[in-house]
Amino acid sequence: DNTSKLIKFDDKDTCILVTNSNVKHELSSGTFAENVQHCQDAAKLLGHKTLRDVSTMEELEEGRNK
Repeated sequence: DNTSKLIKFDDKDTCILVTNSNVKHELSSGTFAENVQHCQDAAKLLGHKTLRDVSTMEELEEGRNK
């Protein structure tokens, strides 16, 4: 519907844009399932249930060496 909403926050160095492309995806395709598995494997390697639980870039970088 082409609406927008400005939400101000204090960090002047950060800009967040959330969009909806309305593109439909086939989520059951092999590549999607493979990507999900890769994310789950990475989270487990880092000691988390999901990647969203990784709290710092340093923690993510340390995972590269595992």
